[in-house]
Amino acid sequence: MTVGKSSRTPFKHWVLNAELGRLCGIFSNPIASKKVHAKANPFHVIDLCAGDGESTEDGQSSPQIICRHIYEARKRNVHVKATLIEIAANTFECLHRNTAIHLSTLNDEPTPTSGNDWIEMIHGDAKEYRLIANHKYQAVFIHADPNSIADWPVTKHLIESLSETTTMLATLGCNVGGLKRRPAEERLEWYKHVSDIVQDMPRYHDAILIRLERDKSQWAYLLRLPRKWVNRTVASISSAGKRYSPFDLELASFRDQRSQFLAMEDYLFLTETERSE
Repeated sequence: MTVGKSSRTPFKHWVLNAELGRLCGIFSNPIASKKVHAKANPFHVIDLCAGDGESTEDGQSSPQIICRHIYEARKRNVHVKATLIEIAANTFECLHRNTAIHLSTLNDEPTPTSGNDWIEMIHGDAKEYRLIANHKYQAVFIHADPNSIADWPVTKHLIESLSETTTMLATLGCNVGGLKRRPAEERLEWYKHVSDIVQDMPRYHDAILIRLERDKSQWAYLLRLPRKWVNRTVASISSAGKRYSPFDLELASFRDQRSQFLAMEDYLFLTETERSE
């Protein structure tokens, strides 16, 4: 399987598209933007594992999705910024080239190599990235889609640097061939990865755990978002799963379905033998 390109990708891209589209739509609407805690000054979208920016089988990549949404928001006078991070040198070169090509299809915008002030491209390790938030309620969206469990980029130090209103979509790669082969003490760290994201959420935020059922690779996603959006989001994701994913979905809210949320963590992070014990 090509890294970042699988039968799960169209569904993952749908979720990213839906969340960014909703946020950009709110910040583009003067009335709606006053009703949310987050303030777009700027709305900062950060792709911690940007990859090469090549279109996948659904004709998209996460950098393309991000650039398209914030470009459209920028045309509507929303203050925006995108940060695309990639550690591999050859992959970063492809990302740089493909992003420039994609921007040229949107409009006659300057490319990232010619003084673009709303796209930041970083060749480096996302584990070392820290956000300098402008203020407590700055609108920030994090996308984390690591290639392996060893590449998990949402560090405690990064979380401590985020604004209170940061929302997030993170891929949890719990496949048998990767995570399940690790020693138990290493896998227990994944409970902490999730805990780090949810434990300091403001009272008006929640997190949804999304698991692909009967998926041999056992992929899952963690979505942090405003609490009042949860029911509508669960309904739309469940509907989209039937259209874009070959797998059935299991979803649970951290706030309202805590026991199911924790049971899903056990299923993802423990072996069958460990769960039975």
